[in-house]
Amino acid sequence: MATNSSSLAYPEPYCAGESCEFEVARTVALIAGRWAVPTMESLYFAGAPVRFRALQRHLGSISQKELTRQLTLFVHHAVVSRRAHEGSRAGIEYALTARGLALLKQMDALDRWAKRTDTA
Repeated sequence: MATNSSSLAYPEPYCAGESCEFEVARTVALIAGRWAVPTMESLYFAGAPVRFRALQRHLGSISQKELTRQLTLFVHHAVVSRRAHEGSRAGIEYALTARGLALLKQMDALDRWAKRTDTA
Protein backbone atom coordinates (compact mmCIF):
# COMPACT_ATOMS: atom_id res chain seq x y z
CA MET A 1 0.00 0.00 0.00
CA ALA A 2 1.17 3.48 -0.76
CA THR A 3 1.04 6.20 1.85
CA ASN A 4 0.79 9.94 1.66
CA SER A 5 2.42 12.43 4.00
CA SER A 6 -0.32 12.05 6.61
CA SER A 7 0.27 8.26 6.75
CA LEU A 8 -3.08 7.28 5.26
CA ALA A 9 -2.88 4.00 3.36
CA TYR A 10 -4.12 3.82 -0.22
CA PRO A 11 -4.65 0.57 -2.11
CA GLU A 12 -2.22 -0.20 -4.91
CA PRO A 13 -3.42 -1.92 -8.07
CA TYR A 14 -3.14 -5.67 -7.79
CA CYS A 15 -0.33 -7.17 -9.89
CA ALA A 16 -0.72 -10.93 -9.39
CA GLY A 17 1.31 -10.99 -6.18
CA GLU A 18 4.29 -9.27 -7.77
CA SER A 19 5.30 -5.66 -8.04
CA CYS A 20 4.28 -3.93 -11.26
CA GLU A 21 7.51 -3.46 -13.19
CA PHE A 22 6.03 -1.90 -16.31
CA GLU A 23 3.75 1.12 -16.43
CA VAL A 24 1.33 -0.71 -18.70
CA ALA A 25 0.96 -3.42 -16.04
CA ARG A 26 0.20 -0.75 -13.43
CA THR A 27 -2.37 0.82 -15.72
CA VAL A 28 -4.04 -2.47 -16.58
CA ALA A 29 -4.15 -3.33 -12.86
CA LEU A 30 -5.76 0.05 -12.15
CA ILE A 31 -8.64 -0.60 -14.56
CA ALA A 32 -8.96 -4.36 -14.09
CA GLY A 33 -11.53 -4.31 -11.30
CA ARG A 34 -15.17 -5.07 -12.00
CA TRP A 35 -16.28 -1.50 -11.26
CA ALA A 36 -13.33 0.46 -12.69
CA VAL A 37 -14.55 0.88 -16.26
CA PRO A 38 -18.24 1.43 -15.40
CA THR A 39 -17.22 4.07 -12.82
CA MET A 40 -15.02 5.92 -15.30
CA GLU A 41 -17.70 5.74 -18.01
CA SER A 42 -20.37 7.03 -15.63
CA LEU A 43 -18.20 10.00 -14.70
CA TYR A 44 -17.48 10.68 -18.38
CA PHE A 45 -21.09 10.50 -19.55
CA ALA A 46 -22.27 12.65 -16.64
CA GLY A 47 -20.45 15.56 -18.31
CA ALA A 48 -20.05 17.38 -15.00
CA PRO A 49 -18.88 16.59 -11.46
CA VAL A 50 -21.06 13.94 -9.82
CA ARG A 51 -21.97 13.45 -6.18
CA PHE A 52 -21.26 10.08 -4.57
CA ARG A 53 -24.90 9.01 -4.16
CA ALA A 54 -25.82 9.98 -7.72
CA LEU A 55 -22.87 7.97 -9.02
CA GLN A 56 -23.85 5.00 -6.84
CA ARG A 57 -27.45 5.15 -8.12
CA HIS A 58 -26.25 5.31 -11.74
CA LEU A 59 -23.98 2.28 -11.28
CA GLY A 60 -26.78 0.24 -9.75
CA SER A 61 -25.68 -2.70 -7.62
CA ILE A 62 -22.29 -1.37 -6.47
CA SER A 63 -21.92 -1.23 -2.69
CA GLN A 64 -20.94 1.95 -0.86
CA LYS A 65 -17.75 0.24 0.31
CA GLU A 66 -16.72 -0.81 -3.22
CA LEU A 67 -17.48 2.58 -4.77
CA THR A 68 -15.51 4.28 -2.00
CA ARG A 69 -12.59 1.92 -2.64
CA GLN A 70 -12.71 2.51 -6.39
CA LEU A 71 -12.91 6.29 -6.09
CA THR A 72 -10.12 6.37 -3.49
CA LEU A 73 -7.89 4.39 -5.84
CA PHE A 74 -8.70 6.67 -8.79
CA VAL A 75 -8.16 9.84 -6.75
CA HIS A 76 -4.84 8.49 -5.47
CA HIS A 77 -3.70 7.85 -9.05
CA ALA A 78 -4.98 11.26 -10.26
CA VAL A 79 -7.55 9.72 -12.61
CA VAL A 80 -10.46 11.28 -10.71
CA SER A 81 -10.66 14.52 -8.76
CA ARG A 82 -12.49 14.86 -5.45
CA ARG A 83 -13.95 18.20 -4.42
CA ALA A 84 -15.64 18.89 -1.11
CA HIS A 85 -18.29 21.62 -0.92
CA GLU A 86 -19.33 23.46 2.22
CA GLY A 87 -22.38 25.49 3.11
CA SER A 88 -25.75 24.92 1.49
CA ARG A 89 -24.19 22.70 -1.20
CA ALA A 90 -22.33 20.54 1.34
CA GLY A 91 -21.14 17.31 -0.18
CA ILE A 92 -18.41 15.76 -2.27
CA GLU A 93 -18.25 15.67 -6.05
CA TYR A 94 -16.10 13.50 -8.29
CA ALA A 95 -14.99 14.14 -11.87
CA LEU A 96 -12.51 12.71 -14.33
CA THR A 97 -9.23 14.59 -14.51
CA ALA A 98 -7.35 15.29 -17.75
CA ARG A 99 -5.33 12.17 -16.95
CA GLY A 100 -8.56 10.18 -16.54
CA LEU A 101 -9.91 11.46 -19.85
CA ALA A 102 -6.64 10.50 -21.57
CA LEU A 103 -6.84 7.02 -20.02
CA LEU A 104 -10.45 6.64 -21.14
CA LYS A 105 -9.42 7.60 -24.69
CA GLN A 106 -6.77 4.85 -24.66
CA MET A 107 -9.29 2.38 -23.25
CA ASP A 108 -11.61 3.24 -26.15
CA ALA A 109 -8.79 2.52 -28.61
CA LEU A 110 -8.14 -0.80 -26.87
CA ASP A 111 -11.86 -1.63 -27.06
CA ARG A 112 -11.89 -0.92 -30.82
CA TRP A 113 -8.81 -3.10 -31.26
CA ALA A 114 -10.41 -5.95 -29.30
CA LYS A 115 -13.56 -5.78 -31.43
CA ARG A 116 -11.53 -5.85 -34.66
CA THR A 117 -9.40 -8.79 -33.58
CA ASP A 118 -12.04 -10.86 -31.79
CA THR A 119 -11.92 -14.37 -33.23
CA ALA A 120 -14.42 -15.97 -30.86
